[in-house]
Amino acid sequence: MVRYVFGPALLALIFYLVGCATKAPPREYNLAHFEPAPGLATVVLYRPNKFLASMGGPVMLFDGASLGVFPNDSLATFPVSPGHHYLEAVPSKDWVGGTGDALSFSVSPGKVYFLKVYPEGLDYVMIGMAPVLITGFHLRVMESNIALPELSRLKDISSSASTPVGHIR
Repeated sequence: MVRYVFGPALLALIFYLVGCATKAPPREYNLAHFEPAPGLATVVLYRPNKFLASMGGPVMLFDGASLGVFPNDSLATFPVSPGHHYLEAVPSKDWVGGTGDALSFSVSPGKVYFLKVYPEGLDYVMIGMAPVLITGFHLRVMESNIALPELSRLKDISSSASTPVGHIR
């Protein structure tokens, strides 16, 4: 019986270690990397890796315009018009349950803002005989000295759109 458990456990450990070893090396970010265009601000939206919440992601809405599903372990930067904005994280269709969050904030030209998307309140529901994890996604404005080190291993999924996000309607 032990060999039937030991073999798959050892194989899983090997896959885990190989997967960790093939991750991209950390990237050093500083504020100059996110320098906004003249007359605009930069919003850096990021979601650090959380294994238990990696199967799905929230749909991100910026001033009512959908930015799409925001994947685990990623960051995206957006040029934003100065003024008041509204960001919302809504559970996507592939997410069983949980809650979203909303954040209302103002931006000034020439500044960089770091907004963190993170899961919280991990729980589960039973669907038939299978437990299914659910969580809520929350939003928080982060200081640059905390955010910059957290960005080092994230994938940059920024679009190359030149239109500022605040202008989408």
